[in-house]
Parts: sequence; structure tokens; C-alpha cells
Amino acid sequence: MLKEQKNPFCIVVCEGTSEVAYIRELNKFLREQEAHKMFIDKKVGTGDYHAVVKKYREVKKQNLKSHIEIWVDYDRYCRNDNHNEDDYADRNVSKIPNFLFNYHSFEDFFVMHYDDEVLNRWQDICQEQGHFVSPLKSDMAESLLRQHLFPEYAKSSLLPDFVVSKEGLRNLFRHQQSQNCRFKSDFAVFLMKELQGII
Repeated sequence: MLKEQKNPFCIVVCEGTSEVAYIRELNKFLREQEAHKMFIDKKVGTGDYHAVVKKYREVKKQNLKSHIEIWVDYDRYCRNDNHNEDDYADRNVSKIPNFLFNYHSFEDFFVMHYDDEVLNRWQDICQEQGHFVSPLKSDMAESLLRQHLFPEYAKSSLLPDFVVSKEGLRNLFRHQQSQNCRFKSDFAVFLMKELQGII
């Protein structure tokens, strides 16, 4: 059994149902590993900057001493939908922390858990769709993932047989560090640090 850590809980203010489903699977994995670590999801329902900040402030007010992270997709920031990127750049960094972005979508982060063959197929699809220039909107990314790789994929449940595992996390971390992987995730970097000694 691992030593108990000083700060076993981390609150994650997150964009939507995909992130919530993932965090819950991650917590199941951590319980199986008897790790003294747990992530508490606080869903915003959108990645829009102002809604995310509002939720963060609500959570912070109720949890002044807690470790809180913000996890959202970068797609709408890259496209600067509703001036999200402008507002994020202008934020007061002493009051609003850096967001942990998926570049560019949760679907990209999800695929990073799989082997090179699956990852490369998704990269090719994204390249064909211009995803690396102007990121796909969420519903299009979800549709393409179902059409080409995972027919049963759904944001609220991911896949019926998907579980967070050591193998999947190792793939995630390996792809995060690989120059051949065009997808990146600040949340993956965060997990690499948080799960040291577990993975």
C-alpha cells in the first residue's frame, strides 16, 4: 500500500459529461490501486470562459483550502468563440489559475489512452478534417470518433468497456511526451505528476 499523501483530494472544475465520466473511472482505478488520492468533479456544462470562471469562484468560495484545477478543451479558445481566448488572456492570473487544456478536444485526450495504431488513425482523420488548423466542434469530433473508431462512444459514458488502467495511462503519458503525437493535454501532464508512484 502506498503512503498516505498530505493532500489526497483534488477538485476538478471540468467542462462536461465526458470529463465527469473520466474522473469517475479514474477514481475507480485509484481505489483498486489502494491509492490515497481522489478527484472530485465539478461540472460546468460548457467550456465557455465566463461560465468556467463563475463555477470556479463558486467552488473556491466553498473550498478555500482545497486544491482546485480547471480542465477544459482548447477548441473554442483556439477558434476564439465568444472571445474566449481574449478573455482567458486578459484574466487576473492571481485569482484565476491556468486552465488545464486538452489540445484540442476531449476526444483527442481519450484516444491518447490507446495504442499507436488507434492514435495514428485518429490523427489522420483529424488532419483530413483540418482539426489542427481550426479545431472540430464537439459534436463533429464525437460523430467522427463513432463513425471511424468507436461506434459505441458517448460523452456521458465514454465506451461501455472503457476503464482507466495502468496500460491506458501509460499510453496517455507516452503519447503526451512523443513528438509523433499531435494531440497534447495539460491534464495529462498534471496526472503524470499526481500519479507518480502509482503508475
